[in-house]
Amino acid sequence: MADIIEKSDWKEFLQNFSKRHRGERTRLGVFEICDGVVNDLWIEDGIPLVGIDVDTKEGRQSLDLVFEHYSHSIENVATIIPIDDQQGGLDIRDDEGKTTALRFEDYLESED
Repeated sequence: MADIIEKSDWKEFLQNFSKRHRGERTRLGVFEICDGVVNDLWIEDGIPLVGIDVDTKEGRQSLDLVFEHYSHSIENVATIIPIDDQQGGLDIRDDEGKTTALRFEDYLESED
C-alpha cells in the first residue's frame, strides 16, 4: 500500500512532484460513492501538467491542479497518496470521500 503524505509535508512534496512531472501528459478522474454505487468521471485526457498548488484557508487545505489551458480545484483535501512510488500519479481524497485520480499517460502506456 502507498504511503499517505503527512499534511505538514504537502507543500514541499507537491512542489517537488510538480517539478518532476511538469509537462507530462495526464489523465484526471473523479470517483465518488453515491448510494453505494461508485461513480467515475474522467475530466481530461492528454493535457500536460503545469503544477499543483496547495492553499490553506481557515485550517482547511485545497489544491489546484494546473494543466495547459485547464485547472481543477479540490476543496477540503484530507489525504494525498502517491501511486506507484510517486511515478504513476496521485490519489487525492477530500473530507467527503471523493477521490481525484491524477495519472500520467506515458507511465500508463509503458505498463502495457
